[in-house]
Amino acid sequence: MRSSPERFYGGTVYQTPAGALLGLRPVAPAGQRFASEHAGLDHAGFRVDSREDLVAARQRFCVAGIPHGEVTDLPEVGLAILSCSDPDGIHPAPSTSLP
Repeated sequence: MRSSPERFYGGTVYQTPAGALLGLRPVAPAGQRFASEHAGLDHAGFRVDSREDLVAARQRFCVAGIPHGEVTDLPEVGLAILSCSDPDGIHPAPSTSLP
């Protein structure tokens, strides 16, 4: 069904409580694992309410032994981010708008 838009090209679509849609579909050859150096998903971003939420998330990562980066302010784009990686090497990056 990878050629069928009506069947989401063999994937699925999720709707968040806020109404945003997130579509996931298989596009790699069978047996190929994710590598961030190849074309495809490099990261997924999640918005949190404040920079303090990022600091609190970083602390929870520390306590749980989850590898992560620092809370980084990116004033030129109005964001603060906290980088981490899931076991497959995908980077779910929580971020928030800077005041």
